[in-house]
Amino acid sequence: MPFGVMIFSFLAFSALPEVERILHGQERLMKKVIFVGLLIPFFVYFLFMLVVVGSFGRNVPEIATLILGRGFSVLAVLTMFTAYFSQAIAIRDMFRFDFGMGRFKGWILASLVPLVLFFFVYFFRVASFISMIAIGGVVSGGLAGVLILLMNKRAKKFGDRKPEYSIGISWFTIILMALVFIFAVVAQFVF
Repeated sequence: MPFGVMIFSFLAFSALPEVERILHGQERLMKKVIFVGLLIPFFVYFLFMLVVVGSFGRNVPEIATLILGRGFSVLAVLTMFTAYFSQAIAIRDMFRFDFGMGRFKGWILASLVPLVLFFFVYFFRVASFISMIAIGGVVSGGLAGVLILLMNKRAKKFGDRKPEYSIGISWFTIILMALVFIFAVVAQFVF
């Protein structure tokens, strides 16, 4: 199972601060925006999977858009660029707000490190495109998922801000989700 790729495809939590800024004054819509924001990609991915695997079966290459022609490949590149920019903006803002760096310095760090890593992987043939997405998904997604669950629990106990909405989270849920993420990491590296 491509756990890492699936987790990677839904890594959008870093966009939430930007969504909150956009919804300023209408924060009550956050829950609906998050739900719809997850539902739309889920259905698009599911439809894409049905069409591609249903049409080509086992002949689907590692990068599935290649089999669909140049138009879909351009669409895939544009999609990756928008994801890259949203992640870069989130990382830049982290450098700005959490570490007190300026916008330009934060942008350089957010852009330069991934570029250097890309060239390292590309020139030394360390891993394939899909394996890099899978590793990124299970490591960053799994780690971030567990940390977000723990932060949620701690914020409910010690936080002084009333959130836009609240979801009850128990230690059982946190442990269960952590075990799922740990299983995904182990499965990615073992299989």
